[in-house]
Amino acid sequence: MSRPRGVVILALFTVALLAIGPVPQAAPAMHYVDAVNGVDAPAGGTMASPWRTLPYALEPYVTLEGGFKPLVWTRDPALYRSILDGSGADHVVVGADDAVLDGFTITGGVADGAGDGANGAGVFCDGTSPTLSNDVIAANHAEGQGGGLYACDSSLTLDGNVFVGNTVPETGGGEGAAGSFSFSGGETPALTGNLFTDNRGTWKTLDFVGPGIVNFGGNRFAGNAGDLQIWVEQGSALLTNNEIIGNVASAASGGGGTGTLIGFDQPVGGTVVNNTIVGPSTLGIGMAG
Repeated sequence: MSRPRGVVILALFTVALLAIGPVPQAAPAMHYVDAVNGVDAPAGGTMASPWRTLPYALEPYVTLEGGFKPLVWTRDPALYRSILDGSGADHVVVGADDAVLDGFTITGGVADGAGDGANGAGVFCDGTSPTLSNDVIAANHAEGQGGGLYACDSSLTLDGNVFVGNTVPETGGGEGAAGSFSFSGGETPALTGNLFTDNRGTWKTLDFVGPGIVNFGGNRFAGNAGDLQIWVEQGSALLTNNEIIGNVASAASGGGGTGTLIGFDQPVGGTVVNNTIVGPSTLGIGMAG
């Protein structure tokens, strides 16, 4: 079967599960999905006759764009949220190479299974390189790591997203348990312009374990519970123009650990420039190993 050179799916809907496929660098076709007014028919997918469900429309090489006004298809993701509701599934979104997910709310994931089924309730990536932009990853829970997002051996881009209200158990989850974002492997993720707020982790809000190089630029961490906000282990990090404000230690440390907000353990290298750190902490930057 021949594969399309590129597909952009414009969506207005709520669905339970999503697996996003790769997008080549080519001029895309346009397909439309409307959960309220659409019909799943072979001749559908047009603006006038949109499909009803995303699984019907989904093909390899897709960019998924949400945030459209019903019927008229004008786009404002902040005003018209397209919701991907996992309804208790282990992973709401499973990433794939060169996929793009833009303008969605990802919520309702509960990763309480065995193995990787306990990680990445909102977004789960294993050896893939998706881009998430202008999304809200909210109210997901993992019993293992990465309540909001978990990535292993992946090279992903996060730009302009909001991670809010994602959790792992605040006690008993282990040192690696991160409420919003957990990354391990040898690739190079980039996180720019994201907001991390009201996430709850055993020790960390954002956990990066290398080898690899991670770029944190222009992100804001505010009101999270975790003894560490950013943890970099056996890797290298470039941290510039981030704001780390008003975060607190988690219940795992009795509500009063060291308060270290940026931590490095056995780092290969790191640069910390022009960051703002404010809040109930005893130590702004810590080093171990």
